[in-house]
Amino acid sequence: MLFCCITHSIGAIMVDDEITCPLLLVRWMLVFEDSHESRFYFGRGVPHAWIASSNPISIEGAPTRWGRVDYRLETRGNQLVATIALPE
Repeated sequence: MLFCCITHSIGAIMVDDEITCPLLLVRWMLVFEDSHESRFYFGRGVPHAWIASSNPISIEGAPTRWGRVDYRLETRGNQLVATIALPE
């Protein structure tokens, strides 16, 4: 059985689900909250191969402590274009 310890500002949560941990890791790869600073990162863990593939990368309604966020990364020629929707 897989156990994954998730640390959050309210403490550590033990998760014993083999599905939940990989999904959380993908979510953190796409939207990551810095627990020591009041900021979050978009696409910080996205593999370069995903960006080089020219396929769009997006997440919708990702929960953060400031509200849900959406963003989309896509390549246009030699540019990486980001569209971000922040909570009101």
